[in-house]
Amino acid sequence: MSAEIINNTFCVFPFVQSVVRTDGFISPCCNMSGISNINDIDIEQYWASEEIKQLQNDLLEAKSVDRCSACYDQEKTIGKSMRTESLKDYKFFDQRYYKKLVEHHGYLNKSFPSRIEMHLGNLCNLKCLTCRPEDSSAFLTENHLLKISTHQQSDYQFDDEVICHNFELILKNKVDVLDLRGGESMLMPVIKDLLNKLPATHDISVLRIQTNGTILDDSWKNIFKKFSKVEIMLSIDAYGSGNEYIRYPSKWETLEKNIDYFLSIPNGKIYLNCTVSNLNFLLLDQLVEWANKKNIFFHYSTVKTPTYYQYTNLPKELFDQMKEKLSNYPEVSGLTRLGADDKYWVEFCNMINVRDQHRKNSIFNMLPQLKQYWKTT
Repeated sequence: MSAEIINNTFCVFPFVQSVVRTDGFISPCCNMSGISNINDIDIEQYWASEEIKQLQNDLLEAKSVDRCSACYDQEKTIGKSMRTESLKDYKFFDQRYYKKLVEHHGYLNKSFPSRIEMHLGNLCNLKCLTCRPEDSSAFLTENHLLKISTHQQSDYQFDDEVICHNFELILKNKVDVLDLRGGESMLMPVIKDLLNKLPATHDISVLRIQTNGTILDDSWKNIFKKFSKVEIMLSIDAYGSGNEYIRYPSKWETLEKNIDYFLSIPNGKIYLNCTVSNLNFLLLDQLVEWANKKNIFFHYSTVKTPTYYQYTNLPKELFDQMKEKLSNYPEVSGLTRLGADDKYWVEFCNMINVRDQHRKNSIFNMLPQLKQYWKTT
């Protein structure tokens, strides 16, 4: 490949990272469908597979990869994606020299990924409205009660032996970043036990925890001390009571208390991951302002499915009002590229009615301005 070829499909993740999802499937990132399953082969075997080598080669040759369509689509709508963010993180700034940079950093010769992201089952204490049964046992249970889906909890549970074996591989191969997710990652007994037993001296540089922020105990406080750097990735979708409604049944008072502790960790860094939907689009300014006051880095992604939760699925008048307001917030100004498209509005209203009736709460307590536009079948 010539150094002059412009490569606008390249992504760093297939060269440095492996992600294990709650159903066991392994891929380079959480936007990509699974290539192998950890219940059949371990991370080391997956990394050495022909599928990974072919994917890496296609990206170096500037080919468009079907598995990467989620990022390509997001770039067309909001101007950025997990792919483009990976390029910034790894300082891949010039499209002409991606291949030379890969060779320079030795990414083609890695025998094991330097970053491991593990979604260790779907055990979770919350039923976030935009979640999936694959990512929350509580949400799965509620869906069963409401006869919305038929997912089986047994599909999202790993054998402890599988987790322990792959954890040994992670330690042996001196991984730079261990990124733990769930479900709620701080609820997972086996990984908590493994980290408690971890010696004070080890070769994992960074522990990254994706958490809803509602779980914290002394064991985790001791675990954090074992790492030179701890990154807390907070999943928060709104400020105050808005977050309690969307990420039901979380309590904002508990969340803020735990966040204050996370902010006090000497070796810690805090990030906020917000999932933007039509549930929180009209509240984003409050959350951004709160994050800025707390000095927490704000990051967002947008809901793709279910389609009735997409952030553009709102009455045009309300959407346009908020769109104008958000143009003053650089953190979320990319969301203003699109206009309202409320073709799924009735479907959204129907689903919220079902959830609200079951949970005995009301969206109008959070967003009273929706009431005059409410339509159901």
